[in-house]
Amino acid sequence: MTAETSPPDAASADVVINRVTCLKGIADAVNVTDGASARVHM
Repeated sequence: MTAETSPPDAASADVVINRVTCLKGIADAVNVTDGASARVHM
């Protein structure tokens, strides 16, 4: 089974790891999308 999540606003791997920790033991792989429809913002 795989799962998918969107990328965080900041370039921090910790945010992604915190989001997907609940999937440990359930999902075999997690895809972090590339944000193709993303908009630059500050």
